[in-house]
Amino acid sequence: MITYSGFVFFYTAYMPAGIVAVYGNDDQAEERYFADLYGAHTHEPVARPAASVPEIISHGQETWGPESQIRSVFIQHDAGEVPRVEIGRVRGERVRWFAGHTLGYNADSGEPLKPAPDQSMTVKTHQVLLALHEGRFAEPWLRWLYFLSGLMGAGMIGTGLVLWTVKRRRTHRVTGYRFGLRLVEALNAATIAGLPTGIAAYFWANRLLPVEMAERANWEANVLFLIWGEALIYAFFRHTRKAWVELLWLASAAYALLPLINAMTTDKHLGVTLPAGDWALVGFDLTMLVLGLAFAYMAIKVKRIWLGSAAQELDDNPRALAGGSE
Repeated sequence: MITYSGFVFFYTAYMPAGIVAVYGNDDQAEERYFADLYGAHTHEPVARPAASVPEIISHGQETWGPESQIRSVFIQHDAGEVPRVEIGRVRGERVRWFAGHTLGYNADSGEPLKPAPDQSMTVKTHQVLLALHEGRFAEPWLRWLYFLSGLMGAGMIGTGLVLWTVKRRRTHRVTGYRFGLRLVEALNAATIAGLPTGIAAYFWANRLLPVEMAERANWEANVLFLIWGEALIYAFFRHTRKAWVELLWLASAAYALLPLINAMTTDKHLGVTLPAGDWALVGFDLTMLVLGLAFAYMAIKVKRIWLGSAAQELDDNPRALAGGSE
């Protein structure tokens, strides 16, 4: 289900024929398609609402009930329409999470606006699949199950990649070193150990880049790919076994230190969030610590298994380690 619904994110790339047939293949074809699908709007500059936003929020909570939690406050001014304040509540435990979870108000008078027209079945189907993919409808325990299931799927792919190189390495001990095997081994180390390091670097960038920096959000993503690319270069030129261990230790440090970086750069650290019962932020910091410990365990395990047997393999076959292919 995760794989199938994941295609929904990129359906215009995987299945462009329908859009091309109806809207053409020029640069604005997708814009025309999405304008027809969601409606075309020209946005005007927004100003501070004249209406009282706290009163709007109170009215929304009365409408939804006292147990509802406000998720967002959005101010928008479409050309030809009155400026609006749209509030959203935390999504309910339904797959059709998008139904009835926003309310619109006139930003000048505070009067409730008519609900938006009902969406097409195509849009609803798309949003249901997105909700299934992202677990937007799920309780925390089910989201953790999503997370663990994703780790298991990634682990299956990762172990398959490693086993493939192990089998090929045995063959190449007889036939000699091959560039292709070396490249795949470097890609394995860079992907399985280097990519998580890049993800941790993304969170580091989120905390350390200046707030006023131009294109800050883009640079957070750029840091991820830069670190991932550097991990690939490092794994290719470093002895493979040592690269695995060192990249795993780097990932461990990157995740384990994130709560410390969070404490140094924000006022939302464990010393504050734990007493306040802010479990979303507590869960993030604790998850980073657990990931740091997990990567440390993997580094120790890999070192014991691989580096511990390197001397014996070298005695058995002096060519086995030639060229750093193992």
